[in-house]
Amino acid sequence: MAVRINTWVALKRLAGTTAASVALFSSFYTKAAETQPPSSISDFADFPGEVVSPDSDLHLDDEARLRAKANGHFAAGLIYELNRKTEKAFEQFHKAALADPSRERLVITVADRFIRRKQPERALEVLEKAVQTKKATGRMHGLLGIVYAELGRQKDAVASIHRAIKETPEELPPYIFLAKAHRENLEFAESLKTLKDARKAVPESRGNLFAMAQEATRIPNQDKKVHKQSREFAIELLDKIDLEDVRNPALVDQLAKDYNLAGAIDKAIGVYEKALKRFPDSMRLRLGMADLCLRNKKWELAEKQLNYLIGRRPDAAGGIYVQLAHIAIERKDYKTAERHYEKALLFDPDKEAIYYELARLQAFEDNEKKALATLAKAREKFPPSFSMEYTAAVIHQRKDRYDEATESFVAAEKLAKVADPDRLTHFFYHEMGAAFERNKEFRKAERYFRLGLKQEPEFGETLNYMGYMWTELDINLTAARRMIEKALD
Repeated sequence: MAVRINTWVALKRLAGTTAASVALFSSFYTKAAETQPPSSISDFADFPGEVVSPDSDLHLDDEARLRAKANGHFAAGLIYELNRKTEKAFEQFHKAALADPSRERLVITVADRFIRRKQPERALEVLEKAVQTKKATGRMHGLLGIVYAELGRQKDAVASIHRAIKETPEELPPYIFLAKAHRENLEFAESLKTLKDARKAVPESRGNLFAMAQEATRIPNQDKKVHKQSREFAIELLDKIDLEDVRNPALVDQLAKDYNLAGAIDKAIGVYEKALKRFPDSMRLRLGMADLCLRNKKWELAEKQLNYLIGRRPDAAGGIYVQLAHIAIERKDYKTAERHYEKALLFDPDKEAIYYELARLQAFEDNEKKALATLAKAREKFPPSFSMEYTAAVIHQRKDRYDEATESFVAAEKLAKVADPDRLTHFFYHEMGAAFERNKEFRKAERYFRLGLKQEPEFGETLNYMGYMWTELDINLTAARRMIEKALD
């Protein structure tokens, strides 16, 4: 709802004939900025009285006086802005809006400037005065609602948005704001109802259809019935968009992504397939379709797009081969996956993660010699990292060398604590605890299992493993039984 307009166009519209004289003042004050500060302009804006008689054609009535005063302050603000006197400029803009708060364009322009400068309190003062006038518009009420929300006054925000909808029922932004407010307050049915009300009131433009559909897909799955209805509503809106009229590949890509968010995977793929007949060279659409197919395990379709892209995007070939390797792994075709990783390294020899993915795959295939050779190349090129030591631990663990495995796990943990603590997940600690258990270091194994359970108390694999470890050691049998039962549950 924020309004942004060209400064000089705004001046011409707001000030009328004042604009010509402002241009002259601007030239003068630019040259004289150091010797004569522009504060005299604000004095001009606050002229003390009339120099013409009431019966003259030049006499201003009360409304015209307010308009002239506001124009003078706004013009002064523009001159300060041209001279990079930002604070003084905003002071004049503020005075302009307060001088004539009934003018929608002026008020919204000034309030929007304050909002963008992270000064919602000053925008609030302008808008609250504006909505008290007889000429207060729905846009003023709507922008006031946004400012209230930013200041944490949700009740006032919702009231202002309802007023905005009443004043301008054909404009979409207040409905979107209200739907969002209901959603954030966990009122999902009310959020969807607001969007359906908007559907009946606002024009059926492409932008409105997109905006309503996207807001509908944001309703979460906490209320399954409403969630299902929101997806159906979003799909209904997206179906209204005529793909033949969409000539921008970026909009086509957005349409497909929105269908995917609404759960209509086949429709999303259909959008890409139809669009690629019209835009066969669009890398954006092919990458979008490949990503969509990968996320939804449509391996053949993804592979087709990726193979097409390899020859046309040599700059992205390394990443494309990695994606092809992932598809091959999903198909359990590990030899093909290994070849794809090797090709990826030819294109991206400095991409560290590829070395570790390839080394772990080679370890999984029981080709320890190749795995260690790949890891050695990485050690030569890159400084020590969590991924490097974790990969070493996986290789050693695969061959039951638990002394080396636990040493690498400890090194990985230390590196992660310094550089990337998020890598220390409950699954990592499960693997680390299992390595210590296999190495018969049971106290350390318990310590790492407990670290994992602290993060994820319901992680069944760790509960089960620790329960059986205690059972085999013939200790903590009551607790072990509870853990195993919990794991089974």
